[in-house]
Amino acid sequence: MNESYLKAFVGGNTSYYLYYWRLVREGKRASFNLHAFLFGIFWVIYRRM
Repeated sequence: MNESYLKAFVGGNTSYYLYYWRLVREGKRASFNLHAFLFGIFWVIYRRM
């Protein structure tokens, strides 16, 4: 995906997210959010997504 699209979507803290997304794409880092996994839609609503 083009970084300019990601910058437009994310807005603030773009450099932070681009850095970690690049690591995930390269297979150097993965993350897991336990709360998002356990609470699903309630977590999404809480995060105002």
